Amino acid sequence: ISALEAQALLNQNKPAEAMAIITPLLDDPRTSSAASLIAAVAELRQGHLDEASERLKVATAGGNASGQINLLKAELEAAQGEYDSAISSLAATMDISAVRDRARASILRSLVQMAKNGEVEKAEQRVDELLEQHPNDPILLIARAETQFLQGRFEQGMGILEQVDRLLPQAAT
Repeated sequence: ISALEAQALLNQNKPAEAMAIITPLLDDPRTSSAASLIAAVAELRQGHLDEASERLKVATAGGNASGQINLLKAELEAAQGEYDSAISSLAATMDISAVRDRARASILRSLVQMAKNGEVEKAEQRVDELLEQHPNDPILLIARAETQFLQGRFEQGMGILEQVDRLLPQAAT
C-alpha cells in the first residue's frame, strides 16, 4: 500500500512526500526494486539527478528494462545534458505503445536541445537514424525540420513541415 500511496503522491506532483513514504521500503529486498524506481522518479522531479541515477541503477539491477524504465532513464540522461544517450534510450521505446507518445516528445526535446547546443550535425545524424526505422513519424520529421531551421535552411524546413501536414491525417488513423 505504501508504494501505491507514493505513486499517487507522484501523480499529484508531490515528490518530497512520495520520498518520505517510499524510503522505508528501499531496504526491504522484497520491495527494493519497485521502491527504487518510484524513488528515482521522485528524485528526478526534485532535480536530484545523482540520487535519481543511483536509484535507477538499483531498480534495474535485475536486468529489468521495461519501456517505463527506459523512458525514465532517457529523461534522466536528458536532464543531465546527455542528449545523445537519451535519444538512444528513447529509440528502444518507440515501438512500445504505452510510452510511445512520451518517448517521441522526449526525443524531439533532446534532438532540438542537442542542435541548439551546437551539435546540429550530430542531431541531424540521429534524426536520420531514427527516420530510417520510422520514416513517416511526424514528430521525427518536425525534429528534422527544426535542425534545418537552425541552420538557416528555411525552404527545406518548410518542405518537411508540409510533408508532416500531409502525413497527419494518416497518423491519426
